[in-house]
Amino acid sequence: MEPAPGFGAGTHNPRDRGHMPAIKTSLEIALERAAAMAAQAEDNSEEEAREAGLVAARKVLNGQIGPERLAGEIGALSKDEQGPALSAAAEKVLEALMAGNDFAALAVDNLAEAFGAREEAGRLRAAAHLGAQAQALVQQEVAERVLAELAEDGIGGEAIVPNPLAHPEFEQMLQEATAEASREMRAAGAAFIKAVSA
Repeated sequence: MEPAPGFGAGTHNPRDRGHMPAIKTSLEIALERAAAMAAQAEDNSEEEAREAGLVAARKVLNGQIGPERLAGEIGALSKDEQGPALSAAAEKVLEALMAGNDFAALAVDNLAEAFGAREEAGRLRAAAHLGAQAQALVQQEVAERVLAELAEDGIGGEAIVPNPLAHPEFEQMLQEATAEASREMRAAGAAFIKAVSA
């Protein structure tokens, strides 16, 4: 017996719902779009909050506002924004602390006092002090080496002021001398960021 037209071998009856491809309803499509838009809005909100934290930190580090105002700038944000803003601000402050910014240590103290991270801040200050000591020793050693090299060439006198930072071996010596302090700074910094952002 010949199959009916449109129902030959290998074809499916369109009325057979078990073989119909899934078709999304308008409601399902709308819900998916709404979820995607909500996720995008959340991402944008977090990014804006981080930017607000960075702006506040830059103001402090550039001397535009006092370090004591950093926590207030972030505290003025909504509760949802404070976490990302604090994290970004703390990261910026720690970066500046490692670079020797004069305002960074005060900013660390301000955040620690306001957001309950005194222990972590103490560990961070100790690591920064260790690094500063190591750097000072390297500068002194290189300066003495430069003076000795100049003396061998018959150059000396009180007017000679060596610049250890310009010595070709200074960076390498500094990295080796401050390696331990740098590791501790990174670990202490991560703990500090976690504490203030909690």
